[in-house]
Amino acid sequence: MTCSGENPHRRLYDGIADWYVRTFYTDLSDEDWLGLFEEIVPGGSVIVDVGCGPGQYARRFRENGRAVVSVDLAERMLAVGRRFDPQLIPVVADIGEMPFKVGTIGGVLAAYTLEHVRRDETPAVFRGIADALSPGGALGLMVKCGQGAYEFHSSLVPGARGYVQLWDLDELSEELGHFGFEAVFMDKKAPVSPEEFNHERGFLLARRCSD
Repeated sequence: MTCSGENPHRRLYDGIADWYVRTFYTDLSDEDWLGLFEEIVPGGSVIVDVGCGPGQYARRFRENGRAVVSVDLAERMLAVGRRFDPQLIPVVADIGEMPFKVGTIGGVLAAYTLEHVRRDETPAVFRGIADALSPGGALGLMVKCGQGAYEFHSSLVPGARGYVQLWDLDELSEELGHFGFEAVFMDKKAPVSPEEFNHERGFLLARRCSD
């Protein structure tokens, strides 16, 4: 989600919360990537699932014995998620302004969140994530692949609009290197749902380098 203020994605995702749960809450098509991310998160540390929507990935991690905090800009998304998972720990915040102390997080997952962050805002986002992660902490990014960006209007929420930023994984890896990350795995797969943005899915797994 783009950084603070009157973010159009807040209205959009608040408005589609019930539809989103019906459509994606039980989607297991990225289970392999979630497993790879979880494997390199240091044991006993906290995972932050940022841009979590209703928190289906956080639920999976917690069921595996992990401590998870669920962060999203859309308060209604979190509220709907708590109906399905009363143990969800919700934090209403923007990916660019996460309220965590320096070096206290073991893993940050941003699954299809960067697609709503404008390219000129990503340095602040990556800097904030790097600050929150402990040395050796894991960063998992799921993105939509391609070149360029575009705005769209939602047919589900009349008058609501949004923004899609596409990413090249090699360029993303290079950019993360400027903020102390080392990429350890990259992968792509075709979209699987007619309801998602019709671009290849990409996954980049990285570690926060030791200071």
